[in-house]
Amino acid sequence: MFGTTSKRLAVVILVLAAAACSKTSTVSEEPGRIVLTADSKDDLTQATKQAEEYCAKTKMTAELDKTEEVNDGVVAYFTCH
Repeated sequence: MFGTTSKRLAVVILVLAAAACSKTSTVSEEPGRIVLTADSKDDLTQATKQAEEYCAKTKMTAELDKTEEVNDGVVAYFTCH
């Protein structure tokens, strides 16, 4: 009933939907540092990926310095090394 193309399309849609559920946003960016918010500690993986992409622009890697829990989630502080 479903062809290979239909199955692949279904997988892509599921992956995009899962990524959309994971909410992170940038609080601030400055050379060598980025601060992000995440909906929960479970979303820190997405925040870390976002920080890695930011630091990779200057051929560095991101290191998580600290996290702070706030009302609706977590604030994550990263430094590029």
